[in-house]
Amino acid sequence: HAETLPGVALTFTPSGGDASQSDTVIRSNVWLHVAKGETPSPFLAPGPFTATWHGYLSVELRSVYTFQAEVNGSLQVIVNAREALNVTGDGGMSEPGVRVRLTKGTNDVLVAYTPAATGDPHVRLFWTARDSYAQLIPDSAWSYGPDDVINASLRKHRGRELVIEYRCARCHTVAGKGIPELA
Repeated sequence: HAETLPGVALTFTPSGGDASQSDTVIRSNVWLHVAKGETPSPFLAPGPFTATWHGYLSVELRSVYTFQAEVNGSLQVIVNAREALNVTGDGGMSEPGVRVRLTKGTNDVLVAYTPAATGDPHVRLFWTARDSYAQLIPDSAWSYGPDDVINASLRKHRGRELVIEYRCARCHTVAGKGIPELA
């Protein structure tokens, strides 16, 4: 992959919403916890959502891995266009998925999560190398390829941070409900 940066791209989409209503952020790993009734992003209204992580997992040597997750809801993990895990859980650790081969270097990973109707949305992804035990994937193994959608979303988040940092709402009118952190 030509240019990659550390982290994994995480896109939140309101349930029933379209891509234009989505918000993308960069996170260090595949994990998420949102208090029930809260929003996963300041750019989405509270309510049902889906979360999709996309990035690359890098390994130094080719090997066989399995994936499993602590998940409250449904989770699907696709590695190099092959389903590695498809589970539904109530917050506990899932059973391991099928064994998949990770090639030396970068491996394309897509993780799709739909929270359960009850309880806090929660997910943490683990991997197990051959003859090992389940462990969190190191943050350093993740990278993503920036694109126009990600860059636009990152600029939107940076603009919000600047409005908060410089307290722009003290002198300027902010549309909508404003920024809750400044109340």
